Amino acid sequence: MGASSQDEDRRRHSRKLVCVAAQLEADGDDTPHPALLRDISVTGALFLTRVAYDVDEVLDVVIVLDRPPEDVDAPSEVVARARVLRMADLEVGRRDVWRYRVAVTFEEDISEHRELLESLAERLAKTGLHG
Repeated sequence: MGASSQDEDRRRHSRKLVCVAAQLEADGDDTPHPALLRDISVTGALFLTRVAYDVDEVLDVVIVLDRPPEDVDAPSEVVARARVLRMADLEVGRRDVWRYRVAVTFEEDISEHRELLESLAERLAKTGLHG
């Protein structure tokens, strides 16, 4: 069976493995919840969370960035609106702090942060944290 058009759309932009802190806040919720950004592209991201969200729920996303040491003027966070595409429980053996995987699509263009996110992914890969 071939890939669906949705699968092709999801893979139109390369994903970068970047495990960094984030916060997710649903519309109508006054409390941001901690999350771990697992991977990201300019069109979407995958987070690990403690909180379950509904598919199509809109979230305010804050991604905390580790700025390159040589670029003190780089932003320290990326802020965007996103819509939940998929929600899944983590497998029992993989649960620790995090219980869910939440895939989102960004509702606004974050391509201005592409170089910063790629630089972060490269720095993390050099540390041996990512295979």
